[in-house]
Amino acid sequence: MARNTSIYLRVGEGKNLPAKDITGSSDPYCLVKIDNEVVARTATVWKTLEPFWGEEYTLHLPSSFNNLSVYVYDEDTLSGDDIIGKVSLDKELLDNNPRAGIERWFKLRKVNRDTEVQGEVHINVTLVTNNNQNTIKCQIIEARDLAAKDKTGTSDPFAKVTYNGTSKTTQV
Repeated sequence: MARNTSIYLRVGEGKNLPAKDITGSSDPYCLVKIDNEVVARTATVWKTLEPFWGEEYTLHLPSSFNNLSVYVYDEDTLSGDDIIGKVSLDKELLDNNPRAGIERWFKLRKVNRDTEVQGEVHINVTLVTNNNQNTIKCQIIEARDLAAKDKTGTSDPFAKVTYNGTSKTTQV
């Protein structure tokens, strides 16, 4: 892997996930791992078997990079989270598609031998090599449960991101 290599990853959506809750649905989320180290977590999408995450990440890859994995879980607040399955992409697969990347539906695979697995996850992944150039990409996806600050009982939310003395503000 080249020095200063990153990976762009978009965890899009899932389909045909199994019902892990007694209500007949699941509360799916994803953990992203690089060489078995957790580097990102999507939001939980409650009570669905067809979740849409739409989350994007730009992740730095270590020079010893071998594998990128996306694990899909069902969140359970009372008992432990249930594993649904995983997608695993090795270095060779990514090296064979460096510019175009890979965008497709991936069938979930077993994590444990004794569990059945079903479902698919739509993933877009591309290698990004920065030649002596530092880039920061910040995408604000969504805000939830914001406090009402206006006299009318609503808010006009915006976000302000500051880095190295430079600020950017989103639209209201």
